Amino acid sequence: GKSKEKTIEYRNEEYGFTLRLPKSWEGKYEVERIDLGQEEEATFVFTYKPEKVELFSVTILKISREKWNNEYAGGLLEYMGEKDGRIFAYSIPTEISEQLAGNKKEKIHALVDVTHMVNVDVPRIVQTFELLN
Repeated sequence: GKSKEKTIEYRNEEYGFTLRLPKSWEGKYEVERIDLGQEEEATFVFTYKPEKVELFSVTILKISREKWNNEYAGGLLEYMGEKDGRIFAYSIPTEISEQLAGNKKEKIHALVDVTHMVNVDVPRIVQTFELLN
């Protein structure tokens, strides 16, 4: 079944969460931390290494659930969980192909790869989000 699918763990000790990524991502991605200050504390951007294309990102917000509901719900960020006054959310890039539109020939396999990663893998990955105790 699906649970047999081989995965690798992404573990973020600083904010206390884990995600499970498909084994096929091994060596293909990197995670960059962007500090946003104040409300949006940090974003962890997962990128496709060969082409530096964004796959998805996890944003940690220092806001109440009420503020989330009023100002963020229904926007580009999707709620994942909350802990200690922080909301964890994710987003996926809106235009994948534009980031790869350069040299069409070399990029075609990258486009296929990235499209699959964003459309098929990411929805599964975000379901594996867990807060550490």
